[in-house]
Amino acid sequence: MNEKVGRHKGAVETLLHEQKELSRLLNIVQQQLQRHITALEEEGIDTDRFLEEFQRREQERNQQALNQQQRQSRQKNSSGNRNSQKRQRQQEEKPRNTENQQKDRRSEKTGEKSKEDSTKRDFNPYS
Repeated sequence: MNEKVGRHKGAVETLLHEQKELSRLLNIVQQQLQRHITALEEEGIDTDRFLEEFQRREQERNQQALNQQQRQSRQKNSSGNRNSQKRQRQQEEKPRNTENQQKDRRSEKTGEKSKEDSTKRDFNPYS
């Protein structure tokens, strides 16, 4: 029990430190972002419009990426279905092949020829 408690306490401490560092980094990014926005406004740029356009483009990119992932997922699923259908056909063919192999083994043991074998060997179009 003490081992579990110690592990969880250690994880919580580590994550709190990570959270603190992430918060510090976000504050730095926010300050830099605000400085650049202020500079753009001083140059006469409509930053509200600029930010709206940027967000719209980002949403479009995210949607395109999502669509591409969905297409790839569908392609994987369809190829998986083709593979399973192929495996199913192979499984269905196995009993037929096994029956033919058994017949061949029996005829080898007894020395018998199947009707197909004897007609193939006996037929000579040049005689």
